[in-house]
Amino acid sequence: MVIRRELPRLDTDHGLPLSLTPYFPVFYPFMNLPVRLISGAVLAAALYLQVPLTANQGEVGTLTISQSEANQWHKVETIHHYENPVVVLGPPTDNDPAPLAPRVRNLLSNSFELQLDPWNYLPSTHGEETISYLVIESGNHTLANGARIQAGIANGISTSAFSFQHMEAGFQTPPAVFAQVVTYSNPNPVTVQLHDLRVDRFTLRLLVEEARQGTGHPNEKVSWVAIEPSSMEGVRKYIAGISENKVGFEQVPL
Repeated sequence: MVIRRELPRLDTDHGLPLSLTPYFPVFYPFMNLPVRLISGAVLAAALYLQVPLTANQGEVGTLTISQSEANQWHKVETIHHYENPVVVLGPPTDNDPAPLAPRVRNLLSNSFELQLDPWNYLPSTHGEETISYLVIESGNHTLANGARIQAGIANGISTSAFSFQHMEAGFQTPPAVFAQVVTYSNPNPVTVQLHDLRVDRFTLRLLVEEARQGTGHPNEKVSWVAIEPSSMEGVRKYIAGISENKVGFEQVPL
């Protein structure tokens, strides 16, 4: 299945929601809605993008997909071509309440593939959900209001230990960080856990479902995007921030 839509880009006057968390994926697509985690966590980050970047730096989009079987992948063709693309997914809606870990593979200069990957104890099928994505060129970017963004790819990330990822954007406060596994070394569902977030670094590792913790998972590549908490009004509206220390298994508003 190939998905390509002439979606509003980051240099247009139309915004698309992108809401993610740097610790665990959540299940609602935008701020001011309840948030439910697939695993316990203490902080969540939310990002709403309207038009903060230039056309050659990135794009956002939303699509609605379902999962008919484990080997089904949905191909997304991007509007732009990228030299070193970074992709992060927003949380899917929870029309189907079964927990899952969205996966990305085959990240190329103008396309990527994604799927809804339920945890192993569940059926491999999943109902229709809407999910957001952000594609951005790797490197440092500055928004019109001076806010900084850094995007990159972390290689060789495992479940065994946290890996350091340094940031060089010059953040003055710890940024909101969003991360996504973008390889498919193993079919078992996996997500990303981040820790020790500071102005110049954070640590990350892979996280598998509870029943498989301690069994390991092959190393994967992880895309990440960091943006300092900030906002801008007008036609170039966006909001980025980190929640209070209150997010857990129950739904909470952000």
